[in-house]
Amino acid sequence: MPGKAISPEEVKAIVEQGRGDIEFPFRLADFMQSCAVYVKGRKVSRKQLVQYVANKKGGAHLDGSRKNDEEAYSALDNVTDAVQVKGDEKLSPKNTIYLELLSIGQNLTQSPDIQRFMEAAEAALASK
Repeated sequence: MPGKAISPEEVKAIVEQGRGDIEFPFRLADFMQSCAVYVKGRKVSRKQLVQYVANKKGGAHLDGSRKNDEEAYSALDNVTDAVQVKGDEKLSPKNTIYLELLSIGQNLTQSPDIQRFMEAAEAALASK
């Protein structure tokens, strides 16, 4: 179960302490069910975004009986590229879907559990 919402007083206390980032632990299942993007009034979970890339962009099999996911996929079909601005310079647009997919991967690989797993795997390989 995700952590409880913090009160406005707690937010104020955190900001006054100079902590810019607010972190709390996520179980993997909760992380994957949490919102990745909000498109045309619809929340799309991280799991749906990953499956969208695999099923619609990567050529994997798409299960047509999953209506809820198909609605999310249709919403994702309408996502436009993100425009990046650096100072007064407009940079080339970036694919929003792939940027979010990259963010999901970065969050997962930086999680303490994955870091512990990688250390254990490296130690196991080194002992062979």
